[in-house]
Amino acid sequence: MSFQFTLAKVLSVKESEKNQSEIDYRMAFEEFEKIAGLLHEFLQQKERLQLQQQEGMKKGTSIVGIRSLQMDMESLQKKIDYFEKLYMNARETTEIKKKHLLEQSIDVKRYEKLKETEYGDYIKKNKAIEKSKLDEISTMRHLQQ
Repeated sequence: MSFQFTLAKVLSVKESEKNQSEIDYRMAFEEFEKIAGLLHEFLQQKERLQLQQQEGMKKGTSIVGIRSLQMDMESLQKKIDYFEKLYMNARETTEIKKKHLLEQSIDVKRYEKLKETEYGDYIKKNKAIEKSKLDEISTMRHLQQ
């Protein structure tokens, strides 16, 4: 008689849910990193434009040049605002996925612990049965002599 975990199917389902949660978390984290990278690039562009604007002010730039820089700054600021919102949403989504993954991992651990406990009980039961059979065989041999 081999060991058969009574909740093997449940454990299998929980493991597959955990694996899916890991994939979801990885995808959300990659998206978060991608958005963070883009936001960082836009912030660097803004910094460069501000430096360019300061240099232009020192050298004395034309009004057209100043307007052009100002329009570029406004356009870039709109992109930054948009990507900041995306960044916050991606961050929140990543945290939610991380929590969900943690919950799934805890569930799997519970079922694995239950399986270990059941297996321990199975081993004890088999040892008791084996001992009982050995005692019975010993008794039969003793009676035959």
